[in-house]
Amino acid sequence: MNKLDAIFDVIQNMREQFGWQETDTVDFLRQCIFEESQELLNASDVQEIKHELADVLMYALTLTKMLDVDVLEIIKDKAEIVLKRNYD
Repeated sequence: MNKLDAIFDVIQNMREQFGWQETDTVDFLRQCIFEESQELLNASDVQEIKHELADVLMYALTLTKMLDVDVLEIIKDKAEIVLKRNYD
């Protein structure tokens, strides 16, 4: 099992324990990512940043699973777009 699969397993186990997989929607997860990003922006120390970053990542990765999105593929696609930009 690779690290990404292990991460998905940890997230899924937590979600199943609380029944979140039964209630979460795409729109709800998008809103959570927004809210957690705001909390990340307001984090004042490294420990708080790590906690909020974990929240953002867990919601984002859950959304990728819900939408059946390949994480590596979308990151490669976005990197390709960014690499073509001119940042002068």
